[in-house]
Amino acid sequence: MSNARKPRKPTARDRMRLADPVTVNAMDAAVRAGAARFAGPMDAVMGDIRRLLAGRSPAALRGAEAVEFMSLRAELDGIAMQQKRFMEADAHSRLNRDEGGEPVRA
Repeated sequence: MSNARKPRKPTARDRMRLADPVTVNAMDAAVRAGAARFAGPMDAVMGDIRRLLAGRSPAALRGAEAVEFMSLRAELDGIAMQQKRFMEADAHSRLNRDEGGEPVRA
């Protein structure tokens, strides 16, 4: 009996990386840039949510606490949308550069 492990089946991401490594690298870099740029605001709001919940379920919140929770979730959703737009623009910018690193003008 052999203790050799079976090779892992390639994921969709693995296949995409083989087919179009430039695009995947641009997307990965955009995700890292977006995470770095928005980590502070997201962490701050998540900290507020955790403090508000204090181990409770959101369904257990009543009155002003429930309203504050909804407000914090809306703020978090807004930051997430800003991050998404930033990452899309960043990936687009990375993919649309000429050989000298300058953005391509249409």
